[in-house]
Amino acid sequence: MSREEGIEGLDIGQKMLPFSRRLWPFLKGWHHFRLGPLLFSLLILLLSVPASAVAGEDGYREAELAFQQLLEDPHKQKDRLNWILCINRFRSVYRARPAGPQADDALFMTGRVYLELYKSFSDPGDRQEALDYYSRLLKRFPRSPYRSEASEAIAELDEGTKTGSPEVDQTPSIVPSKEGGTEAHPCAAAPDKPVVEKSPKLPVGSVGEARKPSQGDVTDPSALVEAGGKPVGEGVVEPQGGGLSEVTSLRFWSNPSYTRVVIDVDGEVPYIHRLLRKDPAIGKPQRLYVDLGHARMGANLKPIVPIGDDLLSDARAGQYTRDTVRVVLDIKSIDDFNIFSLRNPFRIVLDINGMPKKGPRKRPSKDQEEQPSGEIPEGSLAKQLALGVRRIVIDPGHGGKDCGAIGYDKAVMEKNVTLEVSKRLAKKIRKRIGCEAILTRDRDVFLSLEERTAIANTTNGDIFVSIHANAHRSRKVHGVETYLLNLATDREAIMVAARENATSTKNISDLETILNELMKNAKVNESSRLARKVQQAMVKELKEKYKKIKDNGVKQAPFYVLLGAEMPSILVEVAFISNPEECRRLNTASYQEDVVDGIVTGIEEYISEISPAVLTRAATVQAQR
Repeated sequence: MSREEGIEGLDIGQKMLPFSRRLWPFLKGWHHFRLGPLLFSLLILLLSVPASAVAGEDGYREAELAFQQLLEDPHKQKDRLNWILCINRFRSVYRARPAGPQADDALFMTGRVYLELYKSFSDPGDRQEALDYYSRLLKRFPRSPYRSEASEAIAELDEGTKTGSPEVDQTPSIVPSKEGGTEAHPCAAAPDKPVVEKSPKLPVGSVGEARKPSQGDVTDPSALVEAGGKPVGEGVVEPQGGGLSEVTSLRFWSNPSYTRVVIDVDGEVPYIHRLLRKDPAIGKPQRLYVDLGHARMGANLKPIVPIGDDLLSDARAGQYTRDTVRVVLDIKSIDDFNIFSLRNPFRIVLDINGMPKKGPRKRPSKDQEEQPSGEIPEGSLAKQLALGVRRIVIDPGHGGKDCGAIGYDKAVMEKNVTLEVSKRLAKKIRKRIGCEAILTRDRDVFLSLEERTAIANTTNGDIFVSIHANAHRSRKVHGVETYLLNLATDREAIMVAARENATSTKNISDLETILNELMKNAKVNESSRLARKVQQAMVKELKEKYKKIKDNGVKQAPFYVLLGAEMPSILVEVAFISNPEECRRLNTASYQEDVVDGIVTGIEEYISEISPAVLTRAATVQAQR
């Protein structure tokens, strides 16, 4: 007997166990009666019951139990994965026997769990899934006893979209009105699938062109299906629609020691990953694969994306089973990796880190070396010293189709203010500190949040500063504040993170799982020190020139844009754009310059603590000029 047959037999035996236990009282006393032939017939009949029927009944009961346990545990309810796993249990029962006695039960419960998920997280995708499953129940089982409840649920969901569900958090779309109320955000009605604009001046990562798999691309059991959907040793896979989410694209950014790969999906799916060792016997390199459940290949998804950097050869995608898409990264070199998911839209992010380079640093190029006069070209000082901070990445928040918050004066948009402040900040950093300053965007274009962090990492930034303007439902709220990545410290921090992440406040709790893993490698202490220096210097600078400057302090919150940053990283809210006076100030060059002066002073003070020689040398150069 093979190992697989043994496991399968054990599986069937376990599924038959409940029936054996029910039969046991009868078996114990059978010798008191002359029922030998009857008992034998009964056992034959029992053993002839198909395993799928037993599995279906037991599977449904297990799914019901899992759902009940979830409803009784508020802590588990905060993690979407627990809901998705519960949904998959019911869905598996239906798929095992689409015409079986538990089929309509499973369809109804799948819709119900999606409905509860929608009520908890306010994700429109969950609402649509609930509608789909309820509708499928009515179509396939018109006489089901659940038809009345399903119809009522559909009516409830439809009514919610007409009147506006009270469950949906509108924080990301705040526009303060002059009466202190709120209005619809003018950028909130963006197309469902907008074209992503990219700056031509930021060629730090790109999506490679697909290549046709060669004869050598035949897959092993741990890899992918071939082009055309045919796994090794199996028949052709024909992925079926049936509510499956589509994997739409693979994107990447890289440098010699770091690569970020993003898997885009048009709906939320469960996923698992595994790192596989190199297998010389079959000519396979080390691989990292991600299996996305309840998913299928999108029509425009390229099956192979060449990467060709020092860490990865390529990324491959294929339909591994009828409802599983597998993405494989072929590895050249790896030291560590992180994987996490983001929502709105759903995507999976993989950060691959390479082995630290050993040996002497490269000698500065001729244009970086000191001139005979002792004067050093602007921006090259820290590079020559190879100490502390040499490159600062500045991220102007929002941009393009993402307007950010709209000011009290509706002509003032956060995306424009942050770009102006960031340009001034870059210029002043180069002049005062002598460091290189890189902007993630230098014009009005849209960048995804994960792309901004990838730019900071792939350009080897030593500090990452994301510039934003805050907003609040009350126009009276004002002040400046600085954030670092961590779990939210208070309700206001959660609201700010929700707005900047463009997500619901209810989804913020999901980040706890991500952060618990990522914070192990995050530079929390350095980020905290940088945040304190910047906040103190900014407040001091502004208080000397303006009235009613409020110090809201240093706070912590889970910002997507800071996730995975490999350097001290902060997010600065330079004012409340929703406050009448601060909105007016934000639109003036003088206030922007004063804010920038404060931020640069804070960065200088931070650098002076970690590498005082950098600023001492810079001061000498400035004096010589």
